[in-house]
Amino acid sequence: MALCLSGLALGFARAQTDPTMITDLVMIGRSPAVRAQIDGHEALLEVDTGSFELRLSPTFVKSNQLSPERVTLQIGGGPKFALKPLVEDLEGVDPIPFAKGLIARSDGIVGLDVLRKFAVGIDTVGGKIAWWYGGMLSPESVQKWTGEIPSKMSLQSDGNDDWYRVDSSINKHPVKLILDTGTAYATINPSLVGRLHLKVVGETPVQEIGHSEDLKVAVGDSLTFGSLAADFPVFNVESEDDDKDDGILGTEAIGNGSYVIDMPGMTFYAVRKKNERGTPMERRMREAGLDLFPTANETLIVLVKAGSPAERKGIRSGDELIAVGGVLVKDMFGSLKADVTGEKTEKLFALAIRSISGELHVTVKCHTGSFVFLNLPDS
Repeated sequence: MALCLSGLALGFARAQTDPTMITDLVMIGRSPAVRAQIDGHEALLEVDTGSFELRLSPTFVKSNQLSPERVTLQIGGGPKFALKPLVEDLEGVDPIPFAKGLIARSDGIVGLDVLRKFAVGIDTVGGKIAWWYGGMLSPESVQKWTGEIPSKMSLQSDGNDDWYRVDSSINKHPVKLILDTGTAYATINPSLVGRLHLKVVGETPVQEIGHSEDLKVAVGDSLTFGSLAADFPVFNVESEDDDKDDGILGTEAIGNGSYVIDMPGMTFYAVRKKNERGTPMERRMREAGLDLFPTANETLIVLVKAGSPAERKGIRSGDELIAVGGVLVKDMFGSLKADVTGEKTEKLFALAIRSISGELHVTVKCHTGSFVFLNLPDS
């Protein structure tokens, strides 16, 4: 998270029933992103309610000869904002080692210095993102966007220099979590791990502002907010306690569907829907009840959904993924450092083709020391 930098809107509009603009949604890993204009140059920006500033990658700033002191941002046909960007590297960690070439990479992040002036509608299934300048939407306007009666939750904030929070529950214990569309997994303060009866299952490298660090990963029995529950109640454990907040509610917990975050109206609306987007490998893993996180020593640890085919096979969160389709995980990581030609690269290419359609299985080393082979459902 970051310190607040002020932004000035150069155009104005009133809150309205219909969106001020609707544009295409792009997913950067698990974060929503939107195509925008920076000084007239097209940019792909992650929508991050856990950041205050507009942040831009050094490559984007240099290639477009932008001033690091002041740029103009415009999303769709909405108002223009003059902002001082924070210029920094944005690369994060991919949950599947060879995914870098399969997903879009962002040019930056648009944060609360702009977002708090809007209600933002995110449709991860339909691939659209809507913007209502001024917010303050009626439930009828939200339902028109979501297509169904949404779950409604109150947002809490202490002003323009503060984040937005949602009352949540972990293992049936009440907690207050920051709503953060720029973070994949939920996070929790280290002092709460024992109190909430969470189980630490490993460590993973996490990209923070200006640096990365290895954080413990813990799992619980449940994570709920409003009438919704996370499929994978998994948490990155922060390195130290936050004096004000218990943790963060990330996009993995929020799940897929249609959402409206009405920051001027201090309300969060959500409708869960089944999502067919994402890479074929991700979809097939999810159908089997698996999610992944990479560790600092280049292994992949599985997370398991309750009641899934993976759980019925005896796989548990914290077990290690050994291979996918006969390709060893260590070779997946090694391919990132090898030449673009060679046997390993050919194996990964063949695996990517088979992930689209065809028989595919994973090999998992279980907590018992035994190995389990799990067939992935065809996408």
